[in-house]
Amino acid sequence: MRAEVRIFELYRPHALDQPGVVGLFDRCYADGRYDASADDVRAYIQQYLVDGDKALRLWVASTDQHGYCGLGIVGMATCPLAPHPWISQFFIEASEAREPLLRALLLKVRDEGYRYVATQNATGRSDEAHMRLYRGFSKGVGVVKGSVIVYEIGG
Repeated sequence: MRAEVRIFELYRPHALDQPGVVGLFDRCYADGRYDASADDVRAYIQQYLVDGDKALRLWVASTDQHGYCGLGIVGMATCPLAPHPWISQFFIEASEAREPLLRALLLKVRDEGYRYVATQNATGRSDEAHMRLYRGFSKGVGVVKGSVIVYEIGG
C-alpha cells in the first residue's frame, strides 16, 4: 500500500512554530552544510510570511508514518541580476514525499508565470546526481551555469 503524502504551503509565521515543523527544520539543518542554524532560518522566513508577501514560499510534506518529512523553500523575488525563482532548500526524509513535494513547488512557480527555476546543489553529490531529481519535471536538461563558492576572507 502506497503511503499518502500531504503537501502544505505554509503562509503564516506561527505555522513555523509547530513542533513538527520545528523538528523538520532542526533535522534539515543539523548536518552543518549551511552556515545558519535551523532557528535562524525559521526566524528569517517568518519575516516574509506576513501580509501576503510572496517573496519567499515554503512547503512541507507529511505522511502518517513519518510525520513531517519534507521541506521546500523557494525564493520568488527576481531581478535582472537573479531572473529566476530559486529553490534554496529541498530536503526529503521519506522517498515517497520527493515527487509530490517537488511537483507542488514547481507547479506553483509555473503558475506564478515563471518558465525557469534555479537550484542550489548543496548535497555534496555531483551536479549530475542533483539534476536527476528534476528530470521528470523539466522540458529538457538543466544547465549548470556556475558554482557557488564560499571563501573566508583573510586579514
